[in-house]
Amino acid sequence: MSVDTVLNYLSYLQEAFLCEIVNRYDIKGRRRMEINNKLYPGDIGLRNGLLGYRERDISGILENLVYLELRRRGYRVWLGLVGGQEIDFVAESERGRRYVQVACLLESRRTLEREIAPLGAVDDAYPQILLSMDEMQPRDLAGIRHRRIIDFLLGEDPLA
Repeated sequence: MSVDTVLNYLSYLQEAFLCEIVNRYDIKGRRRMEINNKLYPGDIGLRNGLLGYRERDISGILENLVYLELRRRGYRVWLGLVGGQEIDFVAESERGRRYVQVACLLESRRTLEREIAPLGAVDDAYPQILLSMDEMQPRDLAGIRHRRIIDFLLGEDPLA
C-alpha cells in the first residue's frame, strides 16, 4: 500500500469524525511539525470496540478523553515538543496558550518528576496544568497547577 493511499484513508476517517490527526508543535522553534503526528479516536467506545477494553491502556484513554474535551471546549490543540521531550497538549484559544500534561496516577516521586520535566523545560509564562486521577496531590507543584481529571471533565476549567 502506498503512502498516498494511507494518507487518503486517514483523511477519510477524519472527515467522518472517526478520528482526529494532531500535529506536533516545536515550542522553542515556534513552528508546527509535519511529521510524527498522533491519531486520536473521536469516540472511546469505538476504540474499545475495535481493540477491546484493556485496563493497562488507561493512560492513553485518559489522554484521549482530555484531548476530546479540549476540542469540545473550543481549543486548538497540538502536541508539544520541547528539548526532545513531549508535552501532551498545547491548547490555544482567544484567551491564550496553555500547556497540559495528563497522567493516570502520580504514585511515586519519579513519576511526578517525569510528568513535570517537559513543562519545566518551557521558558515562557503561559499557564501549565497537570491533570491526574490523584486526589491527594498539592494543587501547585513549582508553578504547575495540578487538578483531578474528573473535575476537569465535569466542567472545572483550570485552563481559564
